Amino acid sequence: IQLTDFPVLTAGLLGNVVLSGVGGNGTGNGNEGVSINNNTIVTSAGGEVTVTGQGGGAGASASNNGVFLGSGGVISSTSSGNVNVNGTGGNGSGDNNYGVHVWTAGVITSTGSGNVNVTGTGGNGSGDHNYGMRLYGANSQVTSSGGDVTVTGRGGGSDDSRSNIGVVVSGAIRVAAGGNGTTQLNGTGGLTGGSSNIGISIWNENTIVTSADGDVILNGQGGGTGESNDNVGVSFYDGGQVATTSGKLNIIGTGGATTGNNNHGVALHEVGTSTTVVDGDLSITGHGGGLAGAAGEFSTGILIKNGVTVRSAGTGSVSLTGSAGDSNGRYNYGVSLHGENTRVSTISSPLIVNGTGGVGTGDNNHGVILWETSGIDTGTGEIVIRGVGGGTEESSHNQGVELGVNSNIYASSTGTISIEGKGGESSGDGNYGISVHSGSTIHTSSGLLSLTGAGGGTGASANNLGIKLATEGVISSTSSGNVNVNGTGG
Repeated sequence: IQLTDFPVLTAGLLGNVVLSGVGGNGTGNGNEGVSINNNTIVTSAGGEVTVTGQGGGAGASASNNGVFLGSGGVISSTSSGNVNVNGTGGNGSGDNNYGVHVWTAGVITSTGSGNVNVTGTGGNGSGDHNYGMRLYGANSQVTSSGGDVTVTGRGGGSDDSRSNIGVVVSGAIRVAAGGNGTTQLNGTGGLTGGSSNIGISIWNENTIVTSADGDVILNGQGGGTGESNDNVGVSFYDGGQVATTSGKLNIIGTGGATTGNNNHGVALHEVGTSTTVVDGDLSITGHGGGLAGAAGEFSTGILIKNGVTVRSAGTGSVSLTGSAGDSNGRYNYGVSLHGENTRVSTISSPLIVNGTGGVGTGDNNHGVILWETSGIDTGTGEIVIRGVGGGTEESSHNQGVELGVNSNIYASSTGTISIEGKGGESSGDGNYGISVHSGSTIHTSSGLLSLTGAGGGTGASANNLGIKLATEGVISSTSSGNVNVNGTGG
């Protein structure tokens, strides 16, 4: 089905609108199930609107979308009816067989009280970029006026195809529920041997996922098989933003279960990328991927780097809970912050970070690590950081909490800081509870500052300090706050 160049398809009163299309089986490109573009409007004044498309194609054909909406095309309801869009990409071996593709100025919306449900599955061809859902472009939107907005995507692909992402949100699009409606994105990466089969990917400046007064929920599962790398559960970069005002913001990500590297649970990177709440609570939970016994590295539970901000601008709390991947490689951190201007902060509310390092035989599986001038700060709130180092067998340097060079944890007013670190229980050396490197600072103004570190290690393991403070590392209070430091060697 193709609707283009200004037609209007509508049902009045309580009538429903149903469109269902299947693309042809030709070897050319663009065999779309349903295509709505060039200012075409599909709407109902009272009933539901349902659009279902199955992409076609054969051979090396590409761009066989299940449902395509763009160039001013609109799918909407204006009363209590729901809007349902369902698409499955075609199976040509070319690239870009999306389940649902919303292009520049495409709009899916409910202007009444109805919900908006968009579900897409990428095609199963051997080409790349078989997204379940691609939501893209300036003036594009998936919105409601009070109902829930739910977007669910599963990446496709086969063999060694790559970048089969569940849900892609980019190019300055807005995804938002109005009123008290909940905005929810669910994404699962494709199960192929190629790289970057991400669950949910949000990128580009002015791209925003939000809700007026309701909650925002992101739940992403990385894909991949075999030695596939970079299969992140939920990924933000290059200015992508998620925000709430009074609602909660919950982000949950799990890295792909492969033998490769960089299968992070949740990864936020590049300047301009942010997650922000005002009076609702912000919670990020990430579990790194990988497989037990494999050599995969750098599969972090939560990775925040290169100028990203995670913050509460009002009374909402911030909570980060990260556990590293299960592989035997190195540098599988629970929670990792690094890079200049990378900040996690609150004004007056609690800020809690819990990290658990990986359980493999590789080294440097820290629970929580800050490095390269990154920081955590509050004004009058409470900062609580708990880190447990990982590692097993002869793995070494698995620290509970590490502040790398020039990083900082800071309470500027009456805020308090409590840090607890436990070194990993391996037979290797240097499993510190808490380590503060040169140029790093832990500081309160007038609030209590408390550090409790316990070294790890087993058997013949050595140099497992409870707390290590390097030259020019600083633990301080400038006013009336007490400083308590308690360390127990392993």
